[in-house]
Amino acid sequence: MLRYLEPFRAKRIRNQKRMIAKARRAASLLFEQPCNQTYYIDLNGINRPLATWKDVFNARDTFAHRYYDHLRGCSCWMCGNPRKYYNSPTIQERRAYESARNQFEEQGLRFKAWRFSKSKS
Repeated sequence: MLRYLEPFRAKRIRNQKRMIAKARRAASLLFEQPCNQTYYIDLNGINRPLATWKDVFNARDTFAHRYYDHLRGCSCWMCGNPRKYYNSPTIQERRAYESARNQFEEQGLRFKAWRFSKSKS
């Protein structure tokens, strides 16, 4: 079976359209309905109110074309993985630890505490 090899330019254009569509979906959560108290900055740099549905769709389109290339979630030290920055367990690991400890205590057994090593492997 032959596999289709997409040209680089076609792939880049397809990915750009896909990211613009994703940015439009994200913008629909920001600009839900017409409201005179909400403003957006159009592509010419002018503040415009969201008075009509046409303004809402223009705001979504403007947002999508302006921010499609950098929609990635935050990974700073405050929002990112705590093991990477503080060498501490994640929330899921803490919950698993608490659940295991409670199960051992219900059975009357002793539970050895986890220790996260300081060394990186």
